[in-house]
Amino acid sequence: MKKITLLVALIICSVSLSAQQNVTFSVDMTPIAGTFTTVEVNATFNGFCGGCNPLTDQGGNIWEVTLPLNDGTYEYKFTINGGATYETHIAQDVCTVTNFGFTNRTLEVDGADIVLPTAPWEGCAEDLSNPGPHDITFEVDMSSYMPSFTTVYVVGEFNGFDGTANALTDQGSGIWSTTLSLDEKSWQYKFAVDNYTDDEQFAQGDPNTASSNGPCAAGICTNRYIQLSENLTVSSVWENSAQTVLDIEGFVLSESISVSSNPATANWELKTNSMLIQNIELYDILGKKVQTLAPNDTEVSIDATQLKAGIYLAKVSTDLGSKTLKLVKQ
Repeated sequence: MKKITLLVALIICSVSLSAQQNVTFSVDMTPIAGTFTTVEVNATFNGFCGGCNPLTDQGGNIWEVTLPLNDGTYEYKFTINGGATYETHIAQDVCTVTNFGFTNRTLEVDGADIVLPTAPWEGCAEDLSNPGPHDITFEVDMSSYMPSFTTVYVVGEFNGFDGTANALTDQGSGIWSTTLSLDEKSWQYKFAVDNYTDDEQFAQGDPNTASSNGPCAAGICTNRYIQLSENLTVSSVWENSAQTVLDIEGFVLSESISVSSNPATANWELKTNSMLIQNIELYDILGKKVQTLAPNDTEVSIDATQLKAGIYLAKVSTDLGSKTLKLVKQ
């Protein structure tokens, strides 16, 4: 029995270790005033422990450390002198999330090693290029929503959570969407129907959400959030906090990709004049990869016959660049 218990323990340990990814944190300390001895990363993964995860001076005011982390979402800040001084961030800084009045940097680890861009002390790396505004397309799948309604709205910090300011358009098959131009920030939002006849409800700690004290159930308001640092499409399902986030930057090319039969009942047909379509990754609205193709051709047929009705996002890679296409299955 002891041998079996030991074997099980070793297997569990092995699985746990295999789920860890190497994450490299890097900060430019040039903006800081005064002197300091050490730089650390304090985070939810170390209990904001003070000096337990120090960075190493790389020269040129750049400090860096690589840590093994389990998959998950984390909040963190850089500190100096064993945690004696923490960074201060402004709520809605694009690289942050605010929970109950505390604003921290945020990080999602999801199955792969990460090298984070070097961020300035108390600043966001995203602010250093392409500062916005950016276009964001909000899409929500209402097909599982049973009560009758007239219109879906996106309500958030960008419109003061106004119940009628930003209506979505019915795209068919239960999909509603709208595109807004917003400043480069971290935005909290949710979907509502018919001027708050009903609105999404989330539990504190749900993925992709942030919470604060407010006039909501049990005095806690929990909303979706998105960090907007480029043009994006954000696809969701009503009251499911999972979301698919893909950039929607277009080609800077002499030609583009044409799509016929969109919406489709059987196949989507993609075609270019001369660009080779090397790879296609097809995702459903929850971010699950449902197909991968490697055609290396100028014409491709994507089989949709086994897919459920709804919106899909196809990340298409060519010999001249990549593009994300929105495809609809009827």
